[in-house]
Amino acid sequence: AHWQLTSGYLIGPGADLASATLSNANLRNADLANTNLAGADLTGATLFGVQSGGITGTPHALPTAGPHGNAQWQLIDGYLIGPGADLAGANLTYANLTGTDLTGANLSGANLAGVSGAAKYNSATILPAGFDPDAAGWTLVS
Repeated sequence: AHWQLTSGYLIGPGADLASATLSNANLRNADLANTNLAGADLTGATLFGVQSGGITGTPHALPTAGPHGNAQWQLIDGYLIGPGADLAGANLTYANLTGTDLTGANLSGANLAGVSGAAKYNSATILPAGFDPDAAGWTLVS
C-alpha cells in the first residue's frame, strides 16, 4: 500500500483521519480506501487521482474542483467522486450520481448497473466496457 505524510497526517488505506485538518492538502493519487473521514476538513484539497471505497464517516467539508461550475466533490457509497477520481473497479451499483462531475475520472471496470442521476463526463473519462453514458442520462462536456 502507498502511504504518504501530508499536512502532518499519515495518509493511506485504512487511516483514521477523523477531524483531520487537510484543507488545501495535496492528496493527488492518494489511497483513501477504508479511511475514516468523520469530521475531516478537505476544503481546497487536491483529490485528482484519489482512490477510495469503504470510506466511513462524513467529512466536515469536501473541496470544489473542476472546470464545469466548480462542482463539489461528493462522498457516495463510500467513494470520493469528482473530476479525475480513480474509480477503477468501484462498485457503484444503483448509486445516485446526480450532479457529479466525472470529467477525467477513471471508471474502468466499475460496476455502474442501475446508476441514476445526470453526471457530467468528457472525452478523458474512462468508462467501463459496455456502459452507455447517453442511455444513463449523462451529459458530455468539453
